[in-house]
Amino acid sequence: MASISLRNIGKSFGQTNVINRLGLDIADGEFLTLVGPSGCGKSTLLRIIAGLETPTEGDVLIDGKASIKLRPSERNLAMVFQSYALYPHLSVYDNIAVPMRMRQFTRWQRIPFVRRLVKGTRSVSQDIDEKVKAVSEKLGLSPLLNRKPGELSGGQKQRVALGRAIVRDPVAFLFDEPLSNLDAKLRVHMRSEIIDLQRKLASTFVYVTHDQAEAMTMSDRIAVMMQGDLIQVGTPEDIYLNPQDLRVAEFIGSPKINVLSAMTNQFGQVCLNETPVRFRIADESSTEISIAVRPESLFVCNPSPAAIPGQIKHIEYMGDQAYLYVDIEKQSQRIIIKVLPTQLAGYEIGSAIHVGFDAKDALLFDQDGQRIYATPSPRSVVNA
Repeated sequence: MASISLRNIGKSFGQTNVINRLGLDIADGEFLTLVGPSGCGKSTLLRIIAGLETPTEGDVLIDGKASIKLRPSERNLAMVFQSYALYPHLSVYDNIAVPMRMRQFTRWQRIPFVRRLVKGTRSVSQDIDEKVKAVSEKLGLSPLLNRKPGELSGGQKQRVALGRAIVRDPVAFLFDEPLSNLDAKLRVHMRSEIIDLQRKLASTFVYVTHDQAEAMTMSDRIAVMMQGDLIQVGTPEDIYLNPQDLRVAEFIGSPKINVLSAMTNQFGQVCLNETPVRFRIADESSTEISIAVRPESLFVCNPSPAAIPGQIKHIEYMGDQAYLYVDIEKQSQRIIIKVLPTQLAGYEIGSAIHVGFDAKDALLFDQDGQRIYATPSPRSVVNA
C-alpha cells in the first residue's frame, strides 16, 4: 500500500489552464474522493496520478518517491475506468488474468500455441489461475468466469473491472467515475461493494465522481475541485456542515442549499429583507453578504416581524419526506423547505406562509463567496 502526494501540480492544454498549481496529500489506506462539476479538472488530475497525462509543472510522489518520470506500468497503480474497458472477445476469466499474464509471462509465453513449449509456463499459469479464482470468489464472479462481457449486466462488468485491478496487487487504486453508467438502484449497491472492498484490502483508493452522494457516503475525506482549483479538503461531515466557500456549500447537499441576499449595517448587524437577524459579524461596515441555510434547517412558522413571508409555488412529495418550493419577498432565488409528509396538511400551491430558521444553522459568506463567522445572540431564532 502507498501514500500519494501531489506537489504543485499544474496542467495546461495550450493557453487553457485545467489545473492550477494544486497540492494534496493522500494517506496510506485512505479513501479520498475528488468531486466537482464537469470540467473542473478532477479526471485530468487522476490521469496525472496514473501517468496517463504529463503535468505542465509539479510532481507526483508515490510512497515518497518522485514518480512523474515513471511510466504508468512502473507506478504499480490500478485504474478502473468509467467504460470498464473489458476485452469483448475474452471470457471473464481471461479479462481478469490479462494483467498477470502481461506481467509474469515472457514474450513467448504470451503466445497461446507457443507457451506450452516454454519451460516454467505451467508453474506460472498455476499461480495465475489460483489468484484469478481467489479474486473471483471474493467478488462473486466464480459462476461467470466462462462468460463474455456481452453476456454480463452493468454491475457484473464493473466487478470484472475491479477484479482485473485487484489481481495486480497495486499499491493504490484509481477510480474514474466507475458507477456513472449504472442505474440508480445498482449504483447504491455497488457503492457498498466498493466500500467493503476497500476495507478488506486496506488499500489507498482515489475516487473521481461528480455525484455528491457517492462522495458523501464512501469517502474518508473529500477534495472539492472547481475550475482547476482545490477549494476545500475535509471529512464528509466537515464539508457539509462547515463549507469555507459558497461554491462548496452550493455543490454539496441535495436539494441545493438556500442562498439569501442580505446586508450588514454600520453596527455589524446582519439584516435580511431590511429586518435584523439576531447575530452580528466583526466587520462593522455596510456590505452585501449571503446567508446560506440547508432545506432541513428552514421551517414554516407563525407570522412575526422577523419571519420571512413567502408563497408556495411547488410541492414535491418524496414518500418519507416532502419539499416546499417557496418564493419569498425581495429575494431572486426560490427557496426549498424540507418537511415531513404529515406537515403538508393545509398547504397547497399558492398558499401564503412565513419562514424561519435558527441563526446557528445559517452560514454567512462575503461578496467573494468566502466564509464569514458570526456571533449569534442567546435567542437567535429568526422568527422569534
